[in-house]
Amino acid sequence: MLDNTNTPIPNVTLRVTGTSLMTTTDAQGQFSIPGAPIGHVHLLVDGRTTTRPGTWPTLPFDLMTISGLDNTAGMPIFLLPIDTGNGKIVGGPQDVILTLADVPGFQVTVFANSVTCPDGTHQCLASLTQVHRDKVPMPPPRGAAPRLVLTVQPPGIHFDPPARVSYPNVDGLPPGYVSDFYSFDHGLGQFVTVGTAEVTADGSAVVSFAGGGIRDGGWHFPQPPPPPPGCSSNCDDHNACTVDDGDCPNCRHVPIIDSTCCNGTGFDPGTQGCCDVRNDQFITVAGPGGLVARQLTGSTIVPTVYSTLTLCCRNSEVLQQNPIADINKCPDRVADQGAFLFFDGCSLPLSDAFRNNPTGGTDTQFGNSSYTGPCDQHDRCYQRCYERASQADLDDVRSLCDLEFLTNATDVCERTQDGELTKQKCFFYAGVYFGGLRALGGSAIRDNQRYSCQCCPPGTT
Repeated sequence: MLDNTNTPIPNVTLRVTGTSLMTTTDAQGQFSIPGAPIGHVHLLVDGRTTTRPGTWPTLPFDLMTISGLDNTAGMPIFLLPIDTGNGKIVGGPQDVILTLADVPGFQVTVFANSVTCPDGTHQCLASLTQVHRDKVPMPPPRGAAPRLVLTVQPPGIHFDPPARVSYPNVDGLPPGYVSDFYSFDHGLGQFVTVGTAEVTADGSAVVSFAGGGIRDGGWHFPQPPPPPPGCSSNCDDHNACTVDDGDCPNCRHVPIIDSTCCNGTGFDPGTQGCCDVRNDQFITVAGPGGLVARQLTGSTIVPTVYSTLTLCCRNSEVLQQNPIADINKCPDRVADQGAFLFFDGCSLPLSDAFRNNPTGGTDTQFGNSSYTGPCDQHDRCYQRCYERASQADLDDVRSLCDLEFLTNATDVCERTQDGELTKQKCFFYAGVYFGGLRALGGSAIRDNQRYSCQCCPPGTT
């Protein structure tokens, strides 16, 4: 684990998602995870735990492991401290412009009411940080050498509509020239095109088209400038997913869409799919009383490659299978076979001894280390995936889970051998806990569906 200057980063936490496996980097930035799963491994690198000064990001990192070998990431994993000094709160009722201090004229415009933060809220701090182009954690496609690479933090932030990108036309490209903008897709493990940008009429800047730009936190770069004038003998771009036409230098490369090509990008049908993603274009308008709203002005369809191992395509949108970002977009969700239960006993902000046994009897525990108490059974009930359940269905299930807790808790009270006074005290706390569940537990079962279910049934593409 290294930074931009190749200095090791100690005490970075690494977790294998879906398992309890974790480790930290040593003083040389090295790490080892014995017993790692075989095949596709999703590694979460958490730089927030390092003892180095500064603010450090988290980084999802995907790799394939092979049985019987000491597997490596194949390259150093680079992290860099986040430039929080230029961070701003985004997601409110006003458009917000983020900038890079060392790149005058570079701007990312986050539109009003367009943000979903990693914790599901809609306003949070976001920032841009320039990355040394030779220290990008993931190699750019086709040997590209981008002039500028940036990271948008925090990881997991989502922009809908995408944030607009504008940067100076330092390469002197002609007005109207169109180039691609790339973002790293953690599901695919590679950079992909997320939209196009055009040189303005006065030739001063390059601005992303409406509906294109930055959709998610992570690593991004504009397409490098074209090579100097001059041509090879033909217009072959060596891409099997384009039809090459014209005479050099006036070449045309028409993207192909078929069973292995997605709008000019090749994909493996065994592990990837092609989704016709709808990008809606909005403008921000001011209404009566100063109210701000977004008005739909049009939509475009952009065929997009995605990984079927971790993502699915539904209603012209690529969605994460697990954890589910928005269960309203996943009505056909089914149980995630890799989900695991998390037991926290009786969920109260009190000491374990009191919250799991408020009566204090020798045999009146509501939660225990064997995970068999009424609170533990309630955890199981709330954390089960209720496939294709509507909100009304979940409300009914929640009521049943809460009633099951009350029944199990009063059974514990009935069986106590500590006398009548302890029994009545136990009944009292069973009622208090049940009342707390009914008053405060409304969102918990819905939130748990995000982790216990996957968005789309197996085989959905």
